[in-house]
Amino acid sequence: MANADLIPAVGEVLADKYRIERVLGQGGMGIVLAAMHLNLDERVAIKFLLPELAHDPALVTRFLREGRAAIKIRSEHVVRVLDVATLLGGTPYMVMEYLHGRNFEELLEEEGRLSAEVAVDHVLQATEALAEAHALGMVHRDLKPANLFLAHRADGSPSVKVLDFGITKVTDAKNVVPFNVTKTSVVMGSPRYMSPEQMRSTRAIDARADIWALGVILQELVTGVAPFDGTTMPDLVAAILQDPPPPLRQLRPDAPEGLERVIGKCLEKEPSARYADVAELTEALAPFGTASARLSADRVSRVIRPRAVNTSTSAPIVRSTLSPATPSSPAPASAGFRPAPPTLGTVTVSATEDGGVPTGALPVSRSRRVLLACGGLFFATTFVMAMFGSNGVHPSAAAGASAKAGNASAPPPVEPESEPTFPAVDLVPTAPAGPLASPSSNPSRGVASKHRARPTGSAGGSPSKSDIDLFDGRK
Repeated sequence: MANADLIPAVGEVLADKYRIERVLGQGGMGIVLAAMHLNLDERVAIKFLLPELAHDPALVTRFLREGRAAIKIRSEHVVRVLDVATLLGGTPYMVMEYLHGRNFEELLEEEGRLSAEVAVDHVLQATEALAEAHALGMVHRDLKPANLFLAHRADGSPSVKVLDFGITKVTDAKNVVPFNVTKTSVVMGSPRYMSPEQMRSTRAIDARADIWALGVILQELVTGVAPFDGTTMPDLVAAILQDPPPPLRQLRPDAPEGLERVIGKCLEKEPSARYADVAELTEALAPFGTASARLSADRVSRVIRPRAVNTSTSAPIVRSTLSPATPSSPAPASAGFRPAPPTLGTVTVSATEDGGVPTGALPVSRSRRVLLACGGLFFATTFVMAMFGSNGVHPSAAAGASAKAGNASAPPPVEPESEPTFPAVDLVPTAPAGPLASPSSNPSRGVASKHRARPTGSAGGSPSKSDIDLFDGRK
């Protein structure tokens, strides 16, 4: 172990709580040790920057950037950083979760190649971590099989972890980049997985460099062979810059033809010809994976192209679609997000940007409902009073009494001792007992007379103003 006097040896205790157990791996920039947390009885992994590099402030800053980047990315597909500190001599280290499993490099060595569905699922899980990193303005720059780790959840399902965020931007001319790029961290990235623009300049790159690397990894997982290779470093660089990648189905005839096109687009020499972001890539890859592939693609899309979040305190609006709605012009969807239309018999819960009602619905405030209720009550009261008149008697009943009693006037109404009560309103009045008015020669008037009594006025006189038929408006 290099500079063992600065990095704790096996059996030593670091920071009074981490007992070093063994070396997990060592690369061009750092070394990773397995340790046991004495207080929590939990195994952790501790990554140290090599002591000979610890005196370079830029390298130390970039090493610590990895810890900050991992903390900002909340995806389960990034290794969790538990602590960051420095040794007494100034060497920085970070404490991470201990992963049980194997990286993709070891996976390929043991299995040779994977089925297309499994390979797509694994790569899509890695894109979930990259989506959050890209959304934060970070580019990994050193994606390779050794930096993708296959762990398992408590239920046994696979969970891919992306390793080494932040450290891959380091360029140190004092260290020779080994040609065997399948080993762990190298200073300038791993040439076999570097994009053409990254070969020319490590600064003039963006998220599409990671998309190139994912295409190389995916083809290697499916075929067992990397698309670009060479006997020397110049041969490898020339192949990446100039040669087209071998077709996927040439090496794996049973692979889907559409998957070959997706990988081919990832490996376009010009960044503008590749997928614009990992959301486009995952959308293209999802049909070639299992059911979980669709879930990964949806999560990536929501991260890269998030919908506006409703920050109001109002409850979401529940819109029932039990019956087909009338056709109308559809509201424009949010950019990059295409929600599936609700089907018959579903209930859709929606929340809008302004916390109001969804597009196309009329806002009904509480005050408006109160006004409508008051207006309805007013018109109902007016209608009842018009029906019964000022004396509280239905006009048709008054007509029957007038026909029997002649000119005798109705007895005065008895004043109620308590609050007045009103009889139920007969909205479809029937003919009262007593003589009916003789039908008119007009057939329509004859029909009307069969259903209602026409009140008569005083004997031998014309009908008075109060005798107007309230139901048809005729005198």
